[in-house]
Amino acid sequence: GELSPSLIFLDAALRNRNPHCLEAALHETTGVRYLCAVSALRRSSSMPAACRHSMESDLATRIVRARTILGDWKNGIRKIREVRRSGDPEKLKEVLAHWRFAE
Repeated sequence: GELSPSLIFLDAALRNRNPHCLEAALHETTGVRYLCAVSALRRSSSMPAACRHSMESDLATRIVRARTILGDWKNGIRKIREVRRSGDPEKLKEVLAHWRFAE
């Protein structure tokens, strides 16, 4: 479907632990494109209703999960910035090891 490339980008950003790419992927995946894709899925007569419902539910779950993870990652980025400003190299090493972001 129209969201497939965006979902691949979203999954890759999650797998690679890249907050900036995840934010971009969420922006690309949601909004008008999401509404159009869900609308087309709901109107599809080529698959059973249970399958359509399952696909829509899976899509929504993936997006909610990604938004939740992005929120956690943004908190991690804030924590890294705070520790960096404090000037404690041991604490910074510990916080960076905990979050293990791509960047």
